Amino acid sequence: MKISKLIPILLFLTFMPLHAQKSGEEIDRQRTKVEEAFIHDVVILSTAVIERSEDIPKHILIRGYTMPSNYFLMRFPVDDWNTKLFMNGCGLGCGTLPADISGKLKKALQRGYATATMNSGHWGSSNRDLTWAYNNPQAEKDYAYRALHETVRATKELIKVFYNQEPLLSYFWGCSGGGRQGIMEAARYPEDFDGIISEAPALNFSGWAVLAAWLRQANTGVDGKDILAKEDLSKIKKAVYDACDKVDGKVDGLVSDPSNCAFDPEVLICEDKTNCLSREKIEVLKKWYEGPINKSGEKLLPTGLSLGSEPLWGFWFLGESTEPFDEFTPWNEIFQYLIFKEDPGASYSVLDFDFDADPERLEFMGSLLNVNHLSMQSFKDKGGKLLLYHGLADPMIPYQSSVDYYKKNYEAYGHETMDFFRLFLIPGMDHCTAFSNLGITDNSVDPLTALEAWVEKKVRLKNCQSCGIKTMERWIRNLVCHFIK
Repeated sequence: MKISKLIPILLFLTFMPLHAQKSGEEIDRQRTKVEEAFIHDVVILSTAVIERSEDIPKHILIRGYTMPSNYFLMRFPVDDWNTKLFMNGCGLGCGTLPADISGKLKKALQRGYATATMNSGHWGSSNRDLTWAYNNPQAEKDYAYRALHETVRATKELIKVFYNQEPLLSYFWGCSGGGRQGIMEAARYPEDFDGIISEAPALNFSGWAVLAAWLRQANTGVDGKDILAKEDLSKIKKAVYDACDKVDGKVDGLVSDPSNCAFDPEVLICEDKTNCLSREKIEVLKKWYEGPINKSGEKLLPTGLSLGSEPLWGFWFLGESTEPFDEFTPWNEIFQYLIFKEDPGASYSVLDFDFDADPERLEFMGSLLNVNHLSMQSFKDKGGKLLLYHGLADPMIPYQSSVDYYKKNYEAYGHETMDFFRLFLIPGMDHCTAFSNLGITDNSVDPLTALEAWVEKKVRLKNCQSCGIKTMERWIRNLVCHFIK
């Protein structure tokens, strides 16, 4: 056979997925190699063989950490590795590792990916625990950006040890804080991933905290209790949807175009005893939509909460009980331990935040945590692909932050932006698909398939139907076509 014909065959054999069944002895040898591998600042604590189950392939479970305290958990398929790496992000305060495999990691392992996840450089009692950050600048730096990069480094090295080759492609998928991690990776370490999925990212982390302080202060009465209550939400939703649902030309129970709806909360002023709100509640509502301003009337953020997000305010902002400060996110701890350079500690309350004096105090940690000011030039030049999607009904992180970031990139790169960065806005979708009742859930959304096609087959994304969202076409809005004018 001619050498010219042999070369393509050899290349194919080199890069094809590993399908050969391995004996127990071979697996043990590979585990030993992993356990004894010397990788700078990486400690392997244990390996174990996880046998095939009904929906999980046989794989090696690797536990360890990168110095000083970034603990990771990796799963490498034994027989059917697809030659690729998948990592997911963690939300809010991170600080945990999953006891079992589920969600995005499970989907990836089922497809033959080597997978990895990490605790983001610290331990917490849950992802709602922020006490780890108190006077702990190393943990804050790890949380901001270093831990994920270190995990990528360790995972790629261990893949090389276990499979005798490097991963051919690497992917990431995260939501909220995990979405922020993905874009941070693209900006700071563009070589780490070939494709990144960022869902509802906290791009402006310090701005997000300012908005939270504004919402909490606006809704806290002189008695310390909430002014707006859960029982008010159905009235607010009805008024908003009556005004905004029809703006896109269809009355379908969705606010598909919140940016073009001129809703006036004054329509809810009491005129009868059933469908009205008090003046005090109306003033809170106005502040929540407007967003934070200082005493001079200067806006600290472009927007407040999005029209159409009202049905989801109960869990995110008003909590499960009638007690104040019962919302999901531990805002007090974020301000006490994370958001300032000098941590004020447990005596500080989100109610203490001063919208005139304190925004400047957020700049130091903002330089670590925020990603909206960083350039995507190197990621673009390297050929990376970024798929960002955000729910228009997201109350936790209003979608406008993603729109603004996309616009910034579009202004820099013009139509070339679509070659490496796409944004999709999904009407009715909650934060991280948490409580949407539209069939849009973590199980029905499959942007990974779309990203694989974009990265590996150069198939440009046209609309979010290609992301596997099982909804009607009219629910999908392509940002470039609709919001860039």
